[in-house]
Amino acid sequence: MIHALVEVEKNINIVMENRKMRLGHNENDQF
Repeated sequence: MIHALVEVEKNINIVMENRKMRLGHNENDQF
C-alpha cells in the first residue's frame, strides 16, 4: 500500500515538472 502511494507521488511529481516546463515556469498556474 505504502509502495503504491510512493509510486503515485513520483508520477504526480513528474506531471508537475512536465507542466512547469510546458508553461514556461508560470508560477500562477495551480498545477
